[in-house]
Amino acid sequence: MGHEVTENHEIERWSGLKVWAYSLIQGKHKTNNALVEYAGVGPGDRVLDVGCGPGAALEGAVDAGADEVSGVDPSPAMVKRAAKRVPKATVKEGSAESLPFDDSSFTAVWTISAFHHWADRSGGLAEMLRVLEPGGAFYVVERELKPGGSGHGLTRKEGQQVASRITEDHGSPARVDTLKAGRHTFVVVTGSR
Repeated sequence: MGHEVTENHEIERWSGLKVWAYSLIQGKHKTNNALVEYAGVGPGDRVLDVGCGPGAALEGAVDAGADEVSGVDPSPAMVKRAAKRVPKATVKEGSAESLPFDDSSFTAVWTISAFHHWADRSGGLAEMLRVLEPGGAFYVVERELKPGGSGHGLTRKEGQQVASRITEDHGSPARVDTLKAGRHTFVVVTGSR
C-alpha cells in the first residue's frame, strides 16, 4: 500500500504546465511515428497505447487510419492533454497493471518509453496480452542502453529477458528487434498472442 501512495504522489507531480512543456519536447517525437510505421498500423486496426503520455503515438495511429485508437496513462494531466490533442481517441486514466479495457479488445498494443516506469512489469505484460486479441501484436519499446547501462530504457540483454519472460510465462512468442528513430536506437520486444 505504501508503494501505491508514493506512486500516486509521483503521478500528481505531472501538473498541467509540466505536461504541456513535456508535450512540446516529445510532441512529434520520431519514435512514435517510427513505431506506428513499424507496426504497420492501418484500417482495420484497434490500437492501445499503454502509458500514452501526451498522445503523440495516438495521433500517429489515427493519421495511419486505424479504426479505433485508445490510450491509458496513470497521470490525470497526461490523460487530459492526450484527449484534447487526439479527440478521435479514447483516453482513460489507469495503470499498465490494471488496464480499463475488455479482454481481446485490440489488434495492436504497445508501450513506448514507459515500461521502465512500471511498478509490476509482469503484471503489466499480462494485462497487455489480456486485452490483445488472438493473432494481434504487442510492442514494448524502450531506448537502447549500452551494456551495463542504467536509466530510462533497456539494454538489449534486458530486452531478451523480457521476451523470454513473455514466452515462458504467457506462452506468447516474443523476439527482440531494434528500431532507429532519428539519432536514437530503441529496443523493441515484439510478438503476438
